[in-house]
Amino acid sequence: MSAIDALVDTSVLVDLSHRMLARYELVYLTLSDCIWAVEQHRQFRLSHGVGLLDALIASSAARFNVPLYTLNLKHLEPLPNVEAARPY
Repeated sequence: MSAIDALVDTSVLVDLSHRMLARYELVYLTLSDCIWAVEQHRQFRLSHGVGLLDALIASSAARFNVPLYTLNLKHLEPLPNVEAARPY
């Protein structure tokens, strides 16, 4: 019975996640975004700990010129054209 309960809870959670994310526009990375991210990762990986996924996310923020809200400002500070800010 608990396996069925877990399945129901999981499906409810997935449905809730989909409804919450439906409010936001989905942004696809371009080839230019990916090239930019790889260059930033190569340049700042060792000195500032910039991960490739951080750089990929930051690339779209830079392209759209929008702030990127994160709790980890340290990894995004060196990236050009990226305004990193704490969400609260």
